This record gives sequence, structure tokens and C-alpha cells, in this order.
Amino acid sequence: MAKQEIVVVLPSMGAALTLPDGSKFRVAKQVTRSVLRQETDVPFYVEIQSSIRPSGIDPEYSKFKDKVTGEANLPDVCDVLNLATGELQVLIVNTVLGSELDRNYPDDAYVGRSFGALRTKSELDKRYFAYKVIELERVIDGHGKIVAVEKKNIIDNSDEAVDRIRKEKVKTA
Repeated sequence: MAKQEIVVVLPSMGAALTLPDGSKFRVAKQVTRSVLRQETDVPFYVEIQSSIRPSGIDPEYSKFKDKVTGEANLPDVCDVLNLATGELQVLIVNTVLGSELDRNYPDDAYVGRSFGALRTKSELDKRYFAYKVIELERVIDGHGKIVAVEKKNIIDNSDEAVDRIRKEKVKTA
């Protein structure tokens, strides 16, 4: 028998909430977000809710370090809605994924859009991950209910984006 995973999720912003004592509330704001765990060769589906920005964590706690100086680097992040679980989360946006989103959606046009992404190991440069990204569009029936999600735009950077980033880094170094 396959192992089942149960994900407990708090209601999203704006959702109604009734406590066991019968008190009714509306979720005004989610104060904390967990980090969306990206696994190699496992797709994830998100709606991007904010622009890509440097993380606001204290550099002392960053696990990302400069290989030369040893100083902490803050990763780029954005807020997302995990379409598979309904969780509001933070997505760590690596260089390849960030550059592809910026190139295909200038001026933060990716905000408010939904995507499916598959992270893979780069064949060209083992230091980078490559991403295959599809834009998703919700299909709504005549009653305003979501009935499906379909592909709208496909970004398959394979090793092309990794190669471009390596060349850009060489130019700036």
C-alpha cells in the first residue's frame, strides 16, 4: 500500500474561519510562510505573488556562502501560492530560474501568473540546476468555477540558460 502524506494547511488570506467555539473570523494576513522545498526531477506548481527580491533573513543564518570569501549570501526569493497544497510559501529563486523569469516576463510580469516548474541537473555545468517551466492558465466554467488548468507558455531552458549565465558571469568577472 502506498504511503499517504497529509498536509495540514491554514486557510488562505480572505478565507472565512470558524473556530470550535463558533466564533467567525476572516483571515486578514498570513504572517509567516514556509519555504517551498524544490526537489530535483519533481515538478512543483505555484502562483507567484510577489516580485523576486533578496531574502530578508539575517545573513548570519543564511546557508548560502560565498565560496571565495566565506561571507553569507542572501538568496533571491518570492512569495508563492503552492497550487498543490494551497499553502502560502516562499520560493528560493536561483540564478537560472530568476533569469528565465525576468527574460520571459520583463518588469515583473510573472507576478500573478501560475507556473509549473521542473528542476533538473544541468548536463552542461554541474554547479547549476536547469529548469523547465510552463505557464498555467486556469480554465473557468460558466459558473465561475475552476475546471482545469492548461499550459499557456513553455520555457525549456535545458542547458541553454545555464550556458548563457556562465558566459554572463565570465563577462562581469
